[in-house]
Amino acid sequence: MSQKYSVYNSPLHAVGVRADVSIPQGDVVLQEKPFHFLQTLPNRKSVAVCTTCLKCLGPLSMQLGVLQGTVSKQNLKEEIGNFMLLPNESSSCQVVSCSCNCGEVYCSEQCREHHWSVKGHKFLCTGLITEDEADDHPLINFKIHAMTTNEIFLMVADVFASMCCHLDSLVSTGVELNVAFDIVARPLSGYVRELWWDAAITPKGYKPLAFKKSLKTLVKDTYELLSEVLQLEERGYSVLLSEEYMSRTIGMFEQNNVGVQMKTPLAEYVENIVSGAMTADAPTLAFIADAATQILDNIEDDDMCLDEDCGEGEGEEDDEEEEEEEETGSDMEDENTAEQSETSAAMETSLAAGPVDENLTALRELIDEQGMDTLFPPLDGTAFYALICRINHSCDPNVRVVYVNSPEFGLQATLIALRPIQPGEELLQSYIDQFQPFAVRQKALKDYGFQCECTKCVAERGAGVKA
Repeated sequence: MSQKYSVYNSPLHAVGVRADVSIPQGDVVLQEKPFHFLQTLPNRKSVAVCTTCLKCLGPLSMQLGVLQGTVSKQNLKEEIGNFMLLPNESSSCQVVSCSCNCGEVYCSEQCREHHWSVKGHKFLCTGLITEDEADDHPLINFKIHAMTTNEIFLMVADVFASMCCHLDSLVSTGVELNVAFDIVARPLSGYVRELWWDAAITPKGYKPLAFKKSLKTLVKDTYELLSEVLQLEERGYSVLLSEEYMSRTIGMFEQNNVGVQMKTPLAEYVENIVSGAMTADAPTLAFIADAATQILDNIEDDDMCLDEDCGEGEGEEDDEEEEEEEETGSDMEDENTAEQSETSAAMETSLAAGPVDENLTALRELIDEQGMDTLFPPLDGTAFYALICRINHSCDPNVRVVYVNSPEFGLQATLIALRPIQPGEELLQSYIDQFQPFAVRQKALKDYGFQCECTKCVAERGAGVKA
């Protein structure tokens, strides 16, 4: 695919991306793999993907086993031989474990090696830590700290570890450290890099100064732990990979990262069956229906445990967060709702065609009651893309991002033109649900730290619509 775009100094906001050629409506503008990706901790338990390229691992029957809780990610390599391909499943991705048995899994030796030597897993692998060392090991202390405070610190650790790998390689060949750092830091330059406490929006119920102070303390504590893990002082990197650099990297993530929810091959397979797009024999239907029932039982058991641990009801802050989510929504939620509606319509059409297997009926009822994403969750995480994260916002966008899991390349973001785009025209995506009312959009955009001045917002503001 010839390049259709270029990065330039945007009049809207620092750096942007513009079209270099005419792009017809519906054309693919670019495809990009994430520069860094963090799968949410709960999602890691239910969706097994290659740590490096994020391909879903193993046959669909094994992915069902992960959701049922009958197989854990740590045992995928040993268990994969016990699972067969389902009918119409063309192939499956192999499973390769981390050489140190830390629990990380991959689709190939190449992905494992890339994660170890290029992405810096060799600095963050817990596989070689003995039980005696674990209680007071810097890496264990850091990971516990990150998991109990803010998951974004795990992503920052990946960034710092990768940079250490690259710096070590360049410095070993005689490149001066400052020159090497400029090379290594180049992919993260050109973005707004405010300090985290300046980029973060103060939550309701918090005093701004107290909130900033808490973030400063959190960064200080996190940096001290991660610096010890990566031995930044001993390497001579602490002046460059500093506490301030960490804070600005988190601030960059705060304003540039994108949330990713991508349907898995398993969900697509089940959706094709329940919609009638694909037929399945009785044993396959029974197998999937039984698995879905077990998955729902597990979910209800987990909910019961949470109720017992946390008590009934929720706090005021949780209520406010839920209310805000309901008000703002997102393109991703709209797409999921639209897809579920299409699936329901297809199910109704298929049901009208004649008698169906009782297991298929049971499966359809479960999905209709619980939702596809509840039973067969998507890959869920946050991603930083070198190009897509440079594309500025408009409530009247000319491009949209679609996430796909390529059998060849894994997770990819695909940018598609929503209307004809002329050469020199800036590419603009919507960070929020652009179909929401003006006031709701403005409230949602506060999290990004700016007031939208796109043509749509200017027109609505001029017409007297209140924010």
